[in-house]
Amino acid sequence: MVIDAVVRRAVTLVPHSMRGFIRNLPLIGPAQRKLVDSQLAGKTFLHKVDAGPSRGIVYELTMPEDKGIWTGNYEPEFASRLAAEMRPGMVGYDIGAWHGYFTGIMLANGASKVVMFEPLPENRVRLVRMMDSNPGFEMIIREEALGDRQGKATLAQLEDTSMAKLSDSPFEPEHNTGKKITVTLNTIDAMVAERTLPPPDIIKIDVEGAEGMVLRGAEETIASARPVILAEIHSGSLLQEVTSLLEQHNYCIESLDASKLHRAADAGHICAYPKS
Repeated sequence: MVIDAVVRRAVTLVPHSMRGFIRNLPLIGPAQRKLVDSQLAGKTFLHKVDAGPSRGIVYELTMPEDKGIWTGNYEPEFASRLAAEMRPGMVGYDIGAWHGYFTGIMLANGASKVVMFEPLPENRVRLVRMMDSNPGFEMIIREEALGDRQGKATLAQLEDTSMAKLSDSPFEPEHNTGKKITVTLNTIDAMVAERTLPPPDIIKIDVEGAEGMVLRGAEETIASARPVILAEIHSGSLLQEVTSLLEQHNYCIESLDASKLHRAADAGHICAYPKS
């Protein structure tokens, strides 16, 4: 018990700028992973991030899947850009909130409120614990999946059970064979028009191939509120679809994966912002 408590705190001894580097060092990287796996694998604990874009936020972590959150180094380019786009008082939408990492980044960098959209019940349990562990911040959890219509939809759980995709999405149809749940499907435009939620200033999207569906259901809001949009795009065809839609609304689209070639199977991350 004492040893795993020491290991949980050990990450704070390593400068944040070095954490991604150390894991790739011969001998040191494997030894570090072996120590973490032997002491923390399968364990759940609360951790206050000490460095990086979500500094100061408390998360409930389960290792090893949350190691990137533990080190404050999960998807660093995307996370850093999200932090840089935040301004005090912004309203953020975290669509596909997962374990709340990007919600934490928004809050740590000035968001007045973040709405977390997460249809998977297991993930929502984690998000509730995150809310309880960060009482000074305003968060809302919505259990709907977002798309381009209202109604019911089928959500297919992926091999990583913390992720799922809408069965309606044409992306990777072979993943429609896993565990399925029925969820309520909603659109951003409907909720904003009904004043169920405030219009967003910034939107983060990670929805396993339903990016175009989410944005088609938000076109009125995009036209009126002009939010900054950061998204993980899951294929080349989806990148073309999203780019075309946003360019029609006079947006600039910037790749956040400058070091990678965009392949049809892995288009990467983008930041889209309205032209001045």
